[in-house]
Amino acid sequence: MNKLISAATALAALTASAGPTWAAPKEEVLYDFKGHKGGSVPLASLTPYNGDFVSLYSSMNVRKTFGGGYELNLDAHHRNKVQIIWKFSRSDANPAYSGLVSDTNGNLYGTTLAGHLFELVPPQKGQTTWSYNNLYDFPVGYFPVAGVTFGADGALYGPVGGCSGTFGCIMRFTPNKKGKWTGAELYDFTSGNDAYQPAAPISFGPGGAIYGTTEYGGGGTQCNNSLGCGTVYQLTPPAQGQTNWTEAVLYAFTGGADGANPLGGVTFDQAGNLYSTTYSNYVKPYGGVAFELSPPAQGQTAWTYTQIYAFRANDKDAALPTSGMVFDAAGRLYGTTYSGGSAGAGAVYQLTPPHGPSKTWTETVLYSFGSHQFDGLQPWAAPTFDGNNVLLGTTSNGGRGFFGTIWRLKF
Repeated sequence: MNKLISAATALAALTASAGPTWAAPKEEVLYDFKGHKGGSVPLASLTPYNGDFVSLYSSMNVRKTFGGGYELNLDAHHRNKVQIIWKFSRSDANPAYSGLVSDTNGNLYGTTLAGHLFELVPPQKGQTTWSYNNLYDFPVGYFPVAGVTFGADGALYGPVGGCSGTFGCIMRFTPNKKGKWTGAELYDFTSGNDAYQPAAPISFGPGGAIYGTTEYGGGGTQCNNSLGCGTVYQLTPPAQGQTNWTEAVLYAFTGGADGANPLGGVTFDQAGNLYSTTYSNYVKPYGGVAFELSPPAQGQTAWTYTQIYAFRANDKDAALPTSGMVFDAAGRLYGTTYSGGSAGAGAVYQLTPPHGPSKTWTETVLYSFGSHQFDGLQPWAAPTFDGNNVLLGTTSNGGRGFFGTIWRLKF
């Protein structure tokens, strides 16, 4: 059973039960993207970086621009300053949707939809210009839509569409002696009852296993295609003396009340349960779902699916989540939706776990985009925490020029 309540009611209850005093949520637009010269269409989350935040913009459908990287500085001296640190060329084309990762030296890594793994190197002391290194060229038919993630071994890992089997794969990238990187396919998805076309960032779990979602696959037949309704998968490293990774579909969506077509990555709680969202479902209330997968009990092999909230389309609720969620220290989950909210232009939501005998998660719409003039519209990416009770994020549309925004929500 799900429960939708107002932000004011929820925050009052939280004040009484959780201790800290919560203020009414307050949103502000920190930056308007400016189109050709100032970037546009930010589809990626913000990544903490040396006290600032970095990310990518895509510039889709903006004439003569091909995406780029930027740095957001929020300190008192450089209030809300955004610096474009790199503009991609036509041959690089638009960056992937999942943003950037950094190494211990401050170098940034990502992928572009044109098929490149790249590195952005910060300026040397006394300099101001970042450097771009093309590390790996993907073969024709490979589409790195979801960026890369560092593994414990220092290698980069990422999901890729297409690949040698055309249904998508997981790849590992390591530097070679020639200054470039080498890419290897760890697993090729096979469609049918298998996962198909990974489109979300991966996460590492216990034992170095890789977890993620695919938009299609799993064999579900209720969706409006023959490709399946999507999956959650696990990729386990080779056992000692072996070379092959082992893939398992942890859950195959049916398109019913359990949801369909997940687009976001997964996040874990301390007990090893994983959480994410689906963009849609084909039964009422049609707005997608948030779900939990719990590891098998001792002696068992199957993970347990639990729907923790069904988003309500056409009801001023948040609807159609295109990304995963983030935890706060109290175990609450936060995310954004591309649609829904009071203006129908997307929302920021909070999911509070059950207390006492209740098994019901409580959803609160913290903010509805489009609530004021020049507000952001249609967030695509998950939010990022900037301290306690402060979320940062991007919208793919809206702002003064309708090129997208960076927003901050205090609550």
